Amino acid sequence: MRLDKYPHHTMIGRPDLQIRFDVTFGIDAHFGAPFVARAAGTFAQIHRWLAIAKPLDLQAKALPDGAMVQITTRRFTAQDADWLITMHGRLYGRDDGFDASFQTLVGEIVHEFIANHDPSCEQGWVAERDGERLGSIFCVRLSGTTAKLRLFLITPQARGAGLGKRLLAECMGYARATGYKHMQLWTHESHKTACALYAATGWRLSSSKPVHNYGVDLVEQTWEIDL
Repeated sequence: MRLDKYPHHTMIGRPDLQIRFDVTFGIDAHFGAPFVARAAGTFAQIHRWLAIAKPLDLQAKALPDGAMVQITTRRFTAQDADWLITMHGRLYGRDDGFDASFQTLVGEIVHEFIANHDPSCEQGWVAERDGERLGSIFCVRLSGTTAKLRLFLITPQARGAGLGKRLLAECMGYARATGYKHMQLWTHESHKTACALYAATGWRLSSSKPVHNYGVDLVEQTWEIDL
């Protein structure tokens, strides 16, 4: 259940260059202090550095201003399965170091949903803009009164624009309208941004325990909310 592990970024250099650098090394400055000191001399020095620098993630380009209003949500279909499974494996592998067993698990969850979900009380959504998929969220039945939130994903280029909050509200609204009284979700402590969103929208942390899953040590969490 991942939103944005590395929220700090900026666009630097000339506006026409628009090179984005993600900060993944636990400091607030966009460059280390020694580098800033060395580069502070002249713009020409900075420009020469930019000429040879490479962005860390060329595909994680931020959405343009106003893009959120152009993002639509629709029901998940079987044609989305390969994208959803692959994207989970890729992002969790890159950001959390998960091994291939995680993508296998996601594949089992997705194909089980396609084959057996009850459309009267279970639903999945995909967010997209101009045909590009940007996120997903699912509501599935845990019991007669409790729904489970699953497969909550926001792609890197769509993070920080409010899409996670929008998808969460849509999923919770559906669960409430369907007649569920409670919701539950499972995530990891390391997903700070997602956990902050849950707390801000009324979810409470009900359990937390250390585990070793998908080849890494994790702190597994369960969150719950009354609808």
